[in-house]
Amino acid sequence: MQKTNESTIYRSYLGDVYYKDSGPKDAPVVIFIHGVGMDHRTFDKQAMVLKDRYRVIVFDLPGHGRSTIKNYSFSFTPMATFCLVGLMNHLNVQEASFVGQSLGSHIAQRLQLNNLERVKSVIHLGGAEYKSFVGRWTKIFIPVIMSMVHLIPENLFCKAFGRHKADTKNTQEYLTEATRMSGKKLIAKITKDMLHDLVDGIPKPEERPMMICYGVNDLNFIRKNSKKWNKKYPDSIFVEIPNANHIANQDNPEYFNRVLIEFLDSHVKQNNNTLQKEVYFAL
Repeated sequence: MQKTNESTIYRSYLGDVYYKDSGPKDAPVVIFIHGVGMDHRTFDKQAMVLKDRYRVIVFDLPGHGRSTIKNYSFSFTPMATFCLVGLMNHLNVQEASFVGQSLGSHIAQRLQLNNLERVKSVIHLGGAEYKSFVGRWTKIFIPVIMSMVHLIPENLFCKAFGRHKADTKNTQEYLTEATRMSGKKLIAKITKDMLHDLVDGIPKPEERPMMICYGVNDLNFIRKNSKKWNKKYPDSIFVEIPNANHIANQDNPEYFNRVLIEFLDSHVKQNNNTLQKEVYFAL
């Protein structure tokens, strides 16, 4: 079985996309999509345990890590989705399972809406269903929220970003360092786009096998939304990650890796009819 271990750049007219492609080249593909301000390193511990049995692709979203943005004429989520499809075409990947963390969950949902044939399954981690939760009139508050964000000094912003989204010291330090690389200006712009996305919503995509996860210490909005999301899709799997916050795959990688592998193995390497709904609890 031929294995690949490639780390390079995919050049798009929107910018250069840094990616790492590892594992057996003919194995089922798993693509990881990180959250705002982060980079491909978010999934180091997942890539390490999967690459012997799956083809694993991690990449830096536009403007994050080693990726660049040449053209920011679109809202960020559609732009990132366009770059992801281009990367898949570049790597000759026709179909994959996607693990979307936070912003990555929004990108995976948009991909599912517009490129359903490329999506085998989706794992949402700390994400939210891409629908409107409030009236569109609430957009008037977005400039107020963003004005408050702009008032925060950059150094304080990066430190608070790490403390707010992670429980473990290593994860907090990684987030602080990664957000400094991305920069407060880009993070603020993407946050603004995400707020507009959540108000506008998108049509309900056709279903694919789905696992919805969150860290037990994540925001109340994420926890409540994940439970409602799971109830709307009776065949979806719901997972609560113990001892973890928003970046649950880094706060508690052992637990997340176990349920991730169980989910992937249950339908990627077997018939989809074997997928059963199950709720995992802390050991």
